Amino acid sequence: MIYDNNNNNNNNNINSGNINYSHFNLSIEHINNDNRNNSNITLYMNQIVQRIIDGLFSFLCCIRQVPDVIYNRHSKICKHIIDMLKEKMLRHQSVFNNILDIYEKYNDEMERKKKKKILETNNEPNYQFNHLINQNIHEITEGDACYFLILDRNEDPITPLLTQWTYQSMLHELIGIENNKINLNCNNKEEEQQQIVMSCNYDDFYNEHLFDNFGDLGQAVKNYVDIYQEETSKKTNLESIDDIQKFIDIYPNYKKLSGNVTKHVNILHKFSDIVQKRQLFYISELEQSIACYHTKNDHFKQVIDTIKNYTYTNYDVLRLSLLYSLKYADEQHINVIKNELAKRNIQKDQILLIDALLLYSSQQTKYNQLFKEQTFLNLAKTTITRTIKGTSNVFTLHKSYLYYLLEDIIKYKINTQLYTTTNLLHTEPTLNKKINSIVVFFIGGATYEEYRDVQHLSKKYNISIVLGSTHMHNSQSFLADVLQLIKK
Repeated sequence: MIYDNNNNNNNNNINSGNINYSHFNLSIEHINNDNRNNSNITLYMNQIVQRIIDGLFSFLCCIRQVPDVIYNRHSKICKHIIDMLKEKMLRHQSVFNNILDIYEKYNDEMERKKKKKILETNNEPNYQFNHLINQNIHEITEGDACYFLILDRNEDPITPLLTQWTYQSMLHELIGIENNKINLNCNNKEEEQQQIVMSCNYDDFYNEHLFDNFGDLGQAVKNYVDIYQEETSKKTNLESIDDIQKFIDIYPNYKKLSGNVTKHVNILHKFSDIVQKRQLFYISELEQSIACYHTKNDHFKQVIDTIKNYTYTNYDVLRLSLLYSLKYADEQHINVIKNELAKRNIQKDQILLIDALLLYSSQQTKYNQLFKEQTFLNLAKTTITRTIKGTSNVFTLHKSYLYYLLEDIIKYKINTQLYTTTNLLHTEPTLNKKINSIVVFFIGGATYEEYRDVQHLSKKYNISIVLGSTHMHNSQSFLADVLQLIKK
């Protein structure tokens, strides 16, 4: 089940924003976080909540599913939105009647088989032994089970902070994608070359290399230029009328290739310029180390040394400071970091982002194991494989919280003390069904790193996974949302 939102004509429109296949967002930005876990959740931006409900209902109508919903039992905003979505679906239950009939027949059949199996097992001589074994085994059967995972952004404040190294993620982090367009903002480029459309639907190269890391992308662009040069050489060998006619026939494709090569070369040049000026290789390696390893004193020293080094931008040292503060939450170290940031003349409200981010994340991350520590063996493997060709390993060690959570769901290992399940039409959950598809929706925005992780898991487990969100974050937009907590 793959949802291509470009064909959406529903009146409760899902605003497409920055879109790929198996990915949608509602283009709802700057969600106020203040009331997310307030007991009086009805005060929380009713109009925006209603837009979320309409968008999700519209999406479920498009995919014609009544999925079992998984959400964090400690998140009041998730529960509030699910309750409101249930109310809307119950009011329009006739839309889903055919689907419900199929679910009911399937569950009845599964219940009948289950009873038959128990009767047969009771007659076996080793019944007691077999019964104990079967208690820990899930009977996986063929079928189409769809799960709807609803998450709050504050369950993972780490992922939006990190420097990105895959094509699509770098575009949004370093340049910014808006309505499938980017602005290169190059003074020596023509205006039409500055405003560039980035769409997987119309650009095969972009679609093919969407998740390539920076090093592989450079090689891919070089190969693309070589193809263009080969086509150009054909153009210069027009020796007959037939040659000219053939060239005229293929000229539209030639012109498209020329424009596309120019586009990707300009983007790669922009990436290289930003990475060099901001020294992002060093910044990113330290970020990944903080996110994946636990060496508190070493990390503290490295962060302080980086803050004192004016080679790095204020924005990048601020991100490092935020990441360290989230990881270790050491009040004494945090105060030292704040003082060093102040010495760099970083604005007071930006320094207060440390307190705001700790407040933002404290409600949910205390329940989550956000920082997945790397073992010594994994660290050794990473060091060994760090060759010129494989340098990207140290920049992409981190996997999002969503990655691990989805794996737990797929393997039926989800933490039931943290996550609970319900159904949108109060029907019985689908019994013993093999998971066929998962829809993920982030309240408060998702990231392109999470989209990459979703696509990786989809291929790994041969399961259709759709990522939806209120909007798509880069680090700047994420911190702008967090900043609202202290601008009251």
